[in-house]
Amino acid sequence: MRVICSYCRKTIKDDPRSRVTDVSHGMCKECGDHFEKLWAGMPIGEYLDELGAPIILTDGGGRVLAMNHELAALIGADPTVSRGLLGGEAL
Repeated sequence: MRVICSYCRKTIKDDPRSRVTDVSHGMCKECGDHFEKLWAGMPIGEYLDELGAPIILTDGGGRVLAMNHELAALIGADPTVSRGLLGGEAL
């Protein structure tokens, strides 16, 4: 039987004698660690940093709630100082 992570699709266990259709799903250690931190209350900035693209999160009025370090490095800003600014002011 081949066991695949339901989240990242990484192969967790592979038995070369199993048939191609013998597949089950589970959760790999990396995804388990990620979800454990997420469920424990991972800070939004840490979550955004894991996404791998420049991201800014604003409220309905356009004020910055959080930005990840990739965007901060791109625009030369401090993510914590930018919190509360209008999106255009932060950029």
